[in-house]
Amino acid sequence: MRYFLLAVICLHGLIHLLGFVKAFAISPVKELTLPISKAWGILWLLAAIQFLLTAALCFGESRYWWLSGAVAIVISQILIIGFWEDARFGTVANLMILPAVLAAFFTYNFHRETTRQVEQMIGRLAAREPMIVTDTLLTDLPSPVARWIRRSGMVGKPEIYRAQVAQAIRMQMKPEQKDWLSATAVQYYAVRQPAFIWETTVQMMPLVYFLGRDRFNGGKGQMQIQLWGAFAMVDSKDNEKINTGTMQRYLGEIVWLPSAALHPAIRWEAVDDNSARATMTYGETTGSGIFHFTPDGDLVSFNAMRYMGSEENARQHEWIITAENWRTFNGIRVPSKVRATWKLPEEDWTWLQMEITDVRYNEQVEMQ
Repeated sequence: MRYFLLAVICLHGLIHLLGFVKAFAISPVKELTLPISKAWGILWLLAAIQFLLTAALCFGESRYWWLSGAVAIVISQILIIGFWEDARFGTVANLMILPAVLAAFFTYNFHRETTRQVEQMIGRLAAREPMIVTDTLLTDLPSPVARWIRRSGMVGKPEIYRAQVAQAIRMQMKPEQKDWLSATAVQYYAVRQPAFIWETTVQMMPLVYFLGRDRFNGGKGQMQIQLWGAFAMVDSKDNEKINTGTMQRYLGEIVWLPSAALHPAIRWEAVDDNSARATMTYGETTGSGIFHFTPDGDLVSFNAMRYMGSEENARQHEWIITAENWRTFNGIRVPSKVRATWKLPEEDWTWLQMEITDVRYNEQVEMQ
């Protein structure tokens, strides 16, 4: 469908060249019966160029292609109105292109708001030299947690105070769904003042997609889902269930930020030789979960009793993140493939499969 849109934009743009050809008497144009001055001819040429530029920007997936498209449509429609008898059917093409331009505009605004929030989150980080993680700092941790941090390669390196994690995702929206939706996502973390912002684009069908943003800030959570970045499907924030659930998500994801385990907001308790419970209290919210590790120190899973949803009737179910592979990014070994599962009364529902494609730490972090 994307290529169909590109074809429509290109063809519509090329048709505008007829006005230029007639105005400058380059060749007879029988389809255009009204006289066209050279000034108008130049405008027809500009419209053609603008549409072709729009197609190129769209093909290159520029976030700003909507702006070029909007200018092209405005110029085109002015010409169509001025030469209505000959050009009125061009309105149909403009109306075909317009929804895609609007969707791209709303998507741009959604990304811009994410950028604003990330810059605000990172801007709050205290400006100080990062501490070096040493074995001494691990002394009071349960042995499986200390073993995990050593295994990750964190010892001897500067603490992670911010991070960026790129993800390729397959997900299901409800247990009865059979097909998997494909998505890409990027998540930004602040560690000294624990927070994250996660943004995803999920393709539901050709030309139909939704944007999602999860946010954890000051111990409070927020979840937003918008169709094309314009129409709100979900907007949940600042209630006990979503605050606790979002904190538990942050807690489970510190496996990508090993030094975050040393944050004073997190209290550790040994469960057995290969497991430890983490309890995090930040702001007015408390959440906990149990980490399970291999004897070598790699994560096996993270389990938590978590609210499934934020509605009044939402109930707690066991939520499990299971690691399936590990990779080293910038010297730090982390789980690179994970799946998330809800243990429901009827059956287990694995709703998320995720592969980590890139991890950046500290000064490497940059907006996408």
